[in-house]
Amino acid sequence: MAHERLSPEDRQLIKGCLNAIASEVFIDAEEFEAVSGASWEALRAVRAAYPEVDDDEQGVEIALHGAMLSLLFYPHRQEARWHEFVPGTAHDVFAVHQRWMQLKGWRVPEAEGGPYFFELLR
Repeated sequence: MAHERLSPEDRQLIKGCLNAIASEVFIDAEEFEAVSGASWEALRAVRAAYPEVDDDEQGVEIALHGAMLSLLFYPHRQEARWHEFVPGTAHDVFAVHQRWMQLKGWRVPEAEGGPYFFELLR
């Protein structure tokens, strides 16, 4: 499982992303399902069990992927509340997401967080 090969700090950041999304401060349940493809029930189950999850299971994989990307790219306008949930910056989340994708063997556009994606975070 790819997430097990991440550092403890990276896994803590992922847990923060799951907590942030599950709080519905950043995106509501219906919208999360629509933009991520993950079910709300799957997200909540992954959140409750994380890090004791198998990210090779499709539902877990989609929930993790969706949580990180929703925080990064959904126009939530809740930046002031970010640190209530996530122990790092948007760039940290992006970097962890990139590392996780690489460990999963997924193609990583603009490897190492190329300029295109950092422009999206502005």
